[in-house]
Amino acid sequence: MKFLSGGVLTIILLLAALSLSFGAEQAQESFTKSLHHTGRGMKHWYEAKDGFMQITKVPYDQLGCKNCHAKGCGTCHLKQTEQCPIYSVKKASSAKTCLKCHAREKATISIDIMTNCKDVHRSSYLTCVDCHTHQEIHGNGTEHKSMRETGAMGASCTDCHIEKPGEFPSIPQTESHEIHMDALACNACHVQNTMAGYNCHFGELAKTKSKPKALPQK
Repeated sequence: MKFLSGGVLTIILLLAALSLSFGAEQAQESFTKSLHHTGRGMKHWYEAKDGFMQITKVPYDQLGCKNCHAKGCGTCHLKQTEQCPIYSVKKASSAKTCLKCHAREKATISIDIMTNCKDVHRSSYLTCVDCHTHQEIHGNGTEHKSMRETGAMGASCTDCHIEKPGEFPSIPQTESHEIHMDALACNACHVQNTMAGYNCHFGELAKTKSKPKALPQK
């Protein structure tokens, strides 16, 4: 086998470096348009017609919420060691890293533990990144107004929960399914210990001061 000459090897190394640099620039450009970086999703729903700003009267830009927006890769990937900070995929993949900012999910998990009603996914030792895709975490180059916008989310319940004859029951034809089936993801309602209905109908319920019906006594 012939060894590569110094000149050819140098060219190969330069091309490899340029390729990595170009890839890093593309990744950074996509990330700066991601919801994790812009925080547009939280602002969009907070300032909506039925959003919480109608009650607080405080503009989103004056809230501390925006402090959680990821400034760059280091927000999630930077791990401090005894020698020096290092880039860590493992740290970014940890649920603890996600829950530093996703306080609502952290609160839900706390309620699950307190009521001994753990989520089936957590009981199976699944973490956030087992479902949420690289694209939706780092961005895909398109600036979305919220995670509910088409193309913003890559995770889907049907990635794992595929309806197959004899394996999964048919989806019941309930009123809620008829109204929301094509408009909402399954986990908009099918989650434990969260006020699913109030999340979307908060403004309407606040105006009517309606309360959920009491469960029938056994």
